[in-house]
Amino acid sequence: MTTTIGEYRAIWMVVFMEQSRVEDMLRREMAAWRWRLLPLPHAAPDGDGTSTPLHPVLLELGREIDCGPALSSWLRSSFYEFKLEVPFVGLALGAANNNDGDDDDDAGAATTAIPHVCKLSVLMDTRVNVMASNYMIGLSSWHCSATWDTEQHTMRCANSHTAAAESRRQLATKTPFGSERGELAVRYTPSTEQYTAAHELAAFGALRDMMASAWVGRSSSRNCHLYDWERTQVRPCAVALECGSDVFMADDTLLRAGSYASEPLSDANPWGAVEVRAPFRLGTPRD
Repeated sequence: MTTTIGEYRAIWMVVFMEQSRVEDMLRREMAAWRWRLLPLPHAAPDGDGTSTPLHPVLLELGREIDCGPALSSWLRSSFYEFKLEVPFVGLALGAANNNDGDDDDDAGAATTAIPHVCKLSVLMDTRVNVMASNYMIGLSSWHCSATWDTEQHTMRCANSHTAAAESRRQLATKTPFGSERGELAVRYTPSTEQYTAAHELAAFGALRDMMASAWVGRSSSRNCHLYDWERTQVRPCAVALECGSDVFMADDTLLRAGSYASEPLSDANPWGAVEVRAPFRLGTPRD
């Protein structure tokens, strides 16, 4: 089988949500899997100052460059991609659709302690890739329109199914763009002008381990993005995100409308955001 290769040029951003909310998201989108949330390698932020348990949700926002079969560049393409994911999930295939994250219900389907990433929803700006992602890979995927102004450090996305036609017109003409239904607006501020080699940035270790985890979708097999960390370039950045309702579909059960923010990755903030240029090939956990 031909190997798929490419390069991510994207923002990797972690936001924390109430654990119960994350569990609701998994129950809806991951019915084919038995799962449980795993302990985190670093303490979660204090949140609202209460003892409410929190769990990270990962957003990958940007483009895949020259992505496709390694066999020929004629078969590869570049496209926008926005992903909503839950990391640090233990999995076992099978079990009932009313999974509540409790292994005790079915001893024969005990989950592993190996961290996985659950890809809940994906937006792409090419309909062919959306179809392939849905029906060949088993990821819940939707078509979108998107722009990225790398000089102004802004990114905008409109879900073609839920955003109004006016929103898509604004996106195309760069007129004011808010956070109405189906819209996503990102503004980020790099900490430095220059990128750093990923292997030279000690604070990047936790995020690197998260991104190297095997991943699944609603009905996909276990896959991995095998990144070339020696060639990966990273620069920490602060990110502000405005999200309208139903951007990632699912009747707003997933990422709710509102404002989300992340400070830059640092030694003191291992959950911070980064902008990456990360070459990869698609493989399996056995590779």
